[in-house]
Amino acid sequence: MGPCRYCAYRNIQNNPMVPQPNQARQSWSLLVQSNLQALGIDAQRVVLDWSTTYDRALTPASEQLHVESGHT
Repeated sequence: MGPCRYCAYRNIQNNPMVPQPNQARQSWSLLVQSNLQALGIDAQRVVLDWSTTYDRALTPASEQLHVESGHT
C-alpha cells in the first residue's frame, strides 16, 4: 500500500530516533514508521546508541525545531 495521495500530511517529514540495543523499541519503531508512511508522511527511523538518543531527545538541534514567524 502506497502513501495516501489525498492526505494533508504529504509534505511532513518525521525521523523517529530508536535506541540501537533495544530490540523491542526497534520492532515498535518499524510499525510506527510503516503507519506514518501509510499516511503519506516521510518517515525514516534513525537507529542510534542510547546516550545519543537520550541527548538528542532532551536537547534537539536548533535546525530541527520549527518556529512559525511571529511565534516564539
